[in-house]
Amino acid sequence: MRLRSNEVICVFGRKGSGKSYWIKQHLAKIPARQSLWVWDPVSEYAGPSAEVPLHSGSLFYSMRSMLEAAKAGKLGKRVVLQAPRAEFDLFCTFAYRTGRVTVVVDEINLFCSPSKCPAPLLELLRIGRHAEVDLIFAARRPAEVSRDLTAQSDKTVVFKTIEPADLDFFSKVCGKAFAERLPNLAQYRPELWKG
Repeated sequence: MRLRSNEVICVFGRKGSGKSYWIKQHLAKIPARQSLWVWDPVSEYAGPSAEVPLHSGSLFYSMRSMLEAAKAGKLGKRVVLQAPRAEFDLFCTFAYRTGRVTVVVDEINLFCSPSKCPAPLLELLRIGRHAEVDLIFAARRPAEVSRDLTAQSDKTVVFKTIEPADLDFFSKVCGKAFAERLPNLAQYRPELWKG
């Protein structure tokens, strides 16, 4: 399986709904020869608290250590980064400059808001296709993230949703029939919309 060049996937759902699990299942289908970098602010993908860690992932706690490994040719194809939030822009810039990588950002709402999105993240979204960067973002609600993310999304994966404002958003973006299915979804069973 190969994500299409610069494919953008947004995953939404309440805590415990299955977002990270779905992403991990999706990532397991990506061949080991392809580069995969995960920004992991809540230790879901690596480390002692990860219930299902990313297979064969190298864990880094700073961009400095990740850059040093890259410079030494020891970065590996599977990278999990649990770095300080202040290093997120550098992570995005490095992903764009390196290219040919699938980037996952869990809890993307920690780094952007409906009214603000960091320039390096926008660069990945808008012109990442030139560097063959695929993106997967996860957040609880679409109202918590920049509209740039949802507008650039090729696929939207949504778990059970009952919040009226969110249902209204999905109705407008994905269609009324899609939104009407969301309150009745079983746990860990998302609905997929291809935009």
